Amino acid sequence: HYLSNLFRVYVYTPIFKDNDYSRLEECLHSSPDANLRTYFWHLVQIPFDRGDASAQELYPMAKALYGEMKSRPQTLAEKVWSPAEWLDKFYSDNKAAWLDYAKILDGAGESEHAMELMDTLYGWYGSGSAVFSDFYVRMLKKSGRDVMGIIRDAVAANQATPEMLDVLKHDYLAGGGAEDGFDAYVDSMKSEAVMEAQRQALAASMIKVPTELFKLRKLEGGKVDMKALKGHIIVLDFWATWCGPCKAAMPGMQMAVDRYK
Repeated sequence: HYLSNLFRVYVYTPIFKDNDYSRLEECLHSSPDANLRTYFWHLVQIPFDRGDASAQELYPMAKALYGEMKSRPQTLAEKVWSPAEWLDKFYSDNKAAWLDYAKILDGAGESEHAMELMDTLYGWYGSGSAVFSDFYVRMLKKSGRDVMGIIRDAVAANQATPEMLDVLKHDYLAGGGAEDGFDAYVDSMKSEAVMEAQRQALAASMIKVPTELFKLRKLEGGKVDMKALKGHIIVLDFWATWCGPCKAAMPGMQMAVDRYK
């Protein structure tokens, strides 16, 4: 634990003070495994998700960290993994990081490598993530490959983005479907078992406690008084500019706004 902290202090200090990454390169091969994941999160994923640095700028560091993590021996103090177990651990433990790495590869002009990585990650993501499926569909389209199977699987898992639904709708209308029948068509594709499990998980996570109604500032000036909205459902979405998952969830919130406005 202390060794890990010492490495971070040594590596991060010149980065934060002078934007000097030389110590990261110096310590790349000797840093503890856990530090490499932390370096990738702090120095690649956060700047990328916030838009603080471009894919081209982050590509050399991301490539070096990815390569170092993949080349590490299959041992830790408490266990030795088989090659298959180590490969599963490499992708399953870091799949969010490698999804960002695929986006960086694509943005840096390494689209073939990005596509190869996305094909590999599909084995660990499947259709369980709208964020993954959305980018996978875009990469498949860029490569000239069929996307409808991936989209239908995502819809069945209730993990489709607005953009994916637009592609599905275009395909549905081109096949002779009626405009006013699209919503029913989408609902028919969803797995009732998955939907029921999601409903139960949502209901179990709800907190039923009273709250004081208060006023909120409006961006365009003035305030909204929630007391004046009695009888309506009020949705408050708290987020931050530095929070990647917050911003990734916004299309879903917009879908709810569009549907129930």
